[in-house]
Amino acid sequence: MVNNQTVFTKSSVQHYYLTRWRKTFTFGSAAMASVTPDMSPFYASNALPPYLSLIADLVSSPTGANFDILQAGALDANMPDHGGRQELAPYPDWTARYLVYRNPTQKAFVLAHGDLSGSWPVHVREAENSATSGVGPERIVSLDQRPTLWYDSRAKNDGLDFVHGSPMPIIEYTTTTPGPGQSPLIPDNAHQPSIAYVPYLLTGDRYYAEEMAFWANYGMIRTYPADGVRSSQGILAYNEPRGYAWPLRNMVDAAAFYPGAEVRSYLTQKVDGESHVAR
Repeated sequence: MVNNQTVFTKSSVQHYYLTRWRKTFTFGSAAMASVTPDMSPFYASNALPPYLSLIADLVSSPTGANFDILQAGALDANMPDHGGRQELAPYPDWTARYLVYRNPTQKAFVLAHGDLSGSWPVHVREAENSATSGVGPERIVSLDQRPTLWYDSRAKNDGLDFVHGSPMPIIEYTTTTPGPGQSPLIPDNAHQPSIAYVPYLLTGDRYYAEEMAFWANYGMIRTYPADGVRSSQGILAYNEPRGYAWPLRNMVDAAAFYPGAEVRSYLTQKVDGESHVAR
């Protein structure tokens, strides 16, 4: 409700475990300002790569059922699927097109994927009454406090620390058919896109910042810890090379720009640990 007027309604919503959603609405009679951002400070600071104008000027609109709440937008719902997809790049193709041409409809498409970042079951916080506090006021689960945590439905049976809730996400490369109450969206590390970082740079919106942190942390807690390599440092080495590269990109971006000092410090520490291993 906005000013006693219904602006959004949806019945029979199945809100899957460890997901979240949001929608924003304008109100009042004044027209919204149309702002074309100056991207040069982002390029000068190396926050973003300066894409060449050779990129095709294609415009996409965030419309249709795939852009409803808790949906995947233009992302493949089975994230572990084969490559050749628009989102599998340093930044998605649709983001690169916006950064070059800054079309407002294309911006809406980029921001819509930032909104739908919450659709994926990767959002792990500590409970308010938990013995472990997590990181910062967001209570993002901490590997410093829980070094053997594995974000996988097999963790408990393997004698590892586990996420206390269900149903956990579908395990990649097993099936694409969800069980009762299970999200049909399957996240993974080897094909992990960047979908909240650029929306955060463009808007400063806290929701996008939190999405950056959730995905950065997911890359670490999803990595198998029982071989002793990942440990509390969050080392991604159990993954295949692309499962190291894409999550590390998300970790670096969140570590550099997250607005909360505690989460930023936590992620910076983990990124530093990754760099020592790489050397």
